[in-house]
Amino acid sequence: MSKKQNIVFWCVAIVILTLYNLTPPIDSFDTPYYLLAGENFWHGRIDCLRTPVYPLLLKCSSELFGYKGMAVVLTILQSLLYIISLVSLKRISEKAIKNSYLRFALLLFYVICIAPGWCNELLTESLSISGMIIMVDCILSYIEQSKINCIIFIHLMLLFLVFLRPTFIIFFAILPMVWIYQLFHFKQYIHNSIALILTIACIICFTGYCKSFQREYGLFGSTSTLVFNKIYDAKRGGYWDVKAIQTIESREWIEQFDGTSYSNYSDVYSLINNHPEALPHINKGCDDMISAHKFDFYRYRAQLLASSFDKRFLAAVNTETTLSSVLFLTTLFLSFPLSLFYLFTIIVTIFLFIHTLKQKKINPTLSLLTIIILAHTLGVILTASDAFERVLLPVYPLFLVLIGISLEKAELIIKQ
Repeated sequence: MSKKQNIVFWCVAIVILTLYNLTPPIDSFDTPYYLLAGENFWHGRIDCLRTPVYPLLLKCSSELFGYKGMAVVLTILQSLLYIISLVSLKRISEKAIKNSYLRFALLLFYVICIAPGWCNELLTESLSISGMIIMVDCILSYIEQSKINCIIFIHLMLLFLVFLRPTFIIFFAILPMVWIYQLFHFKQYIHNSIALILTIACIICFTGYCKSFQREYGLFGSTSTLVFNKIYDAKRGGYWDVKAIQTIESREWIEQFDGTSYSNYSDVYSLINNHPEALPHINKGCDDMISAHKFDFYRYRAQLLASSFDKRFLAAVNTETTLSSVLFLTTLFLSFPLSLFYLFTIIVTIFLFIHTLKQKKINPTLSLLTIIILAHTLGVILTASDAFERVLLPVYPLFLVLIGISLEKAELIIKQ
């Protein structure tokens, strides 16, 4: 990127970020549960629905600066990490895309919409997007030149991310693949052995948290989100059937919120919060419903995936003011549907597989980006209950880089 392009990029990035931060935050359904989770963690109790990083950030900020100050502090923190992530994204794109004009266009497209729109929201999306970019940049830097400080930072980021959002456990499988690749290709036994040991230590740490969650709620895991999703899916998918529950205890617990709306988390949250012993029975009751209505369950999951095709990656901005309305229309115009995202990811995955077989050589950058996007997307498709366009946001910037790589390779093929 030339000096002139660099100046334009940073000016546009900061101006757009400032404009988004001047818009009123959206009234999110999830924010109150992060605040409640913060109270639980602050008083030494594991929350049933949220992992600790974001709730504790909210709680610490509110204790130091009050509730109004908390929103300002989180906006500043998320904006700073967003700016840092732009430095990382530039580094990733420089490694992946040789054409400076294409790279500049994609980076400019990224900062104009979507990602900066989440910086003033009390949700995990902004930190997830920024964290993913910084993590990938660190991994690629390590592949380029292995250093101990890079290994340490990668694992600190790993712990931050998995306790921010459990979907980041994909790195528990991806990182060992990176260390093994480095071990066989560059014979750096000491550095890669340390990296592998630290990854195992992070897995043990996360497993320990899951065991603590199990002691509190009777179910192994880091959150009960999957159980909440089972309830949501069964009620919205039309296979909610209390009569299908096989155990009396499970039926008795589920009957306490049987008549509530599928979108009402509060009754279920309060029940599990006040009666932790109910969670495994509720989970068992939901599993009984799924077993009794397997066809309806799989049909609903297929419909859920199909319904996401026309949804778009959007910024978190409403239409309450003139400024927010303009930004909303801009992000709507510049966004693209998830169907394009799915199709492009499948095509690139097939290309990568065929290319690797033919060349008998792995492209580290392309392979890492594709594997992360694919793993994250599959995880969302299999476990998410709704809002795929939000849960997939962390891989959105990586997808733009993947588009750049693909366009560059397509140009080379055409010229040949």
